[in-house]
Amino acid sequence: MRLINTRTLQLEEFYGTAPDYAILSHTWEGDEVSFDEFTQPQKGTHHGQRYAKITAACRQALSDEINYCWVDTCCIAKASSAELTESINSMFNWYKQAKVCLAFLADFDLDVDIQAPLEVRIAKCRWFTRGWCLQELVAPKEVRFYDRNWRFIGTKKSLRRHISDITGVPQHVLEDPSHLQAIPVAKRMAWASKRETTRVEDIAYSLLGIFGINMPLLYGEGDNAFLRLQEEITKKCNDMSIFAWESNTTGQNSRYLGTFAPSPRLFDACRHMPNTTLHRQITSRSQFAISNRGIQFTAPDIFLLNDITNQEGADYVLPLCSLSGQATLHKCLMLRKVGPGLYVRSGPLKDLELSKLYRRWTLEKEIYLLAQVTTDLYPTFDSSHGSSFEFRAIDSQSGSFSIQRLEPRDAWDTPRSRFLTNGDPSFVAYLKVYPELVSGLGTEFFVITLGFCQGDQAKEMEPFVYLVHPDVWGLYDAPGRPLGSMVRSSMKHQDACEGAESWDGTTIGLSRHKVSVAVQTRVSRGLPVHRVTMTWVD
Repeated sequence: MRLINTRTLQLEEFYGTAPDYAILSHTWEGDEVSFDEFTQPQKGTHHGQRYAKITAACRQALSDEINYCWVDTCCIAKASSAELTESINSMFNWYKQAKVCLAFLADFDLDVDIQAPLEVRIAKCRWFTRGWCLQELVAPKEVRFYDRNWRFIGTKKSLRRHISDITGVPQHVLEDPSHLQAIPVAKRMAWASKRETTRVEDIAYSLLGIFGINMPLLYGEGDNAFLRLQEEITKKCNDMSIFAWESNTTGQNSRYLGTFAPSPRLFDACRHMPNTTLHRQITSRSQFAISNRGIQFTAPDIFLLNDITNQEGADYVLPLCSLSGQATLHKCLMLRKVGPGLYVRSGPLKDLELSKLYRRWTLEKEIYLLAQVTTDLYPTFDSSHGSSFEFRAIDSQSGSFSIQRLEPRDAWDTPRSRFLTNGDPSFVAYLKVYPELVSGLGTEFFVITLGFCQGDQAKEMEPFVYLVHPDVWGLYDAPGRPLGSMVRSSMKHQDACEGAESWDGTTIGLSRHKVSVAVQTRVSRGLPVHRVTMTWVD
């Protein structure tokens, strides 16, 4: 790193361990001194007005017996993209390793408005609104604040209560930055929710050190920088609070949302989140990672809603983090299934008690949550339940039924008892059903197969439903056998089987009962839904 010699005002470069140095934190004005200007100044300009902030910082450092000082405007050769990337990725550590940070408040004067309390006056300073100043506040062990005339105001420690009220950063983090990584991700995001940067990308780059992240800088990527930051955070920890942001959209534009936030502004409501997510991070069975299908959750803690009042709304609940003082009350994502193993966030977050949810959903070992969503995808989500197979069973006096197994599991939408086909003409599925007889002799099973066959009209998909005898199914139900081959082979064999009593494809006679199935297509909200109805034949 380059440091300014506080005696000579010349830049010196150090590799490895640097000497003790002070570091300046300030808000940029319109005409800052660049690296090129500082290294090739005109005669006498080091003492000119544009250099006043730099020379004053060096003078203050020297008075504290510190021989070097670092100033971001002139110690980084910003024309070199490689050096700029290295510097920004190192900056948090540079502030952390500084002997003292000199926070210069250019718009604060100790002699102005002295009747007002200090905390009220200092809260108006622009320094507390700038993105880069957040890490410059948190990282150093010691921060000293100075007014526009370089008069001492106080330290981070002495002003910690006021600074905490202004910034949302807890006092114990201000006192000891080593506590930073124990703070929930969403809460750290909230500290930046009201801060601004000149360049869009810098709102993400200024947070790298806050989350202990290193990543390449791509100026010109715009809002994608913040999405990349969230992706990098998920690679490092499984803190679910990263998804606990609130959307600022309403109405139709909030029906479906991405899992990642488009801006730290949407984390503002998380500033009072309790510091309990570290425990959940250690004890949770869930893990998640970025994939090209979305965010992949393995062993997800997903629950079903107890009461589905909106047939086209959210049906699943993904708990994110517990709320303060109430272990059972959780901040939760509301999800809707839109395809095999694929889910999308639906509507705002909700505070729910896990004990009042229907039950934990464990059929799928992994699910995928869409990371980003745009309104042009809404029609696809709205039509995702079209051409689905909806299963209904009609009980009789003889007994009822239970489904013990089904495939493909990732296409099954439990709240609506549907297979989501996404309009795939080659879709096939099966359900293995056990009768629950009043007599108690319910050990026999049968299999319902279903899917699409080519209709009379070109490209028309016609639904089919078929019953398979357990003796026939046992010949084809083998681990690793392709689902389509297993279903169609068993159906073909069943047609040729003379041992099936009263066989016509939709009615099957077993040892103690007879079962019938039928499929009917209805239109729901302009979309076809194929209802499969299973009944006893008494």
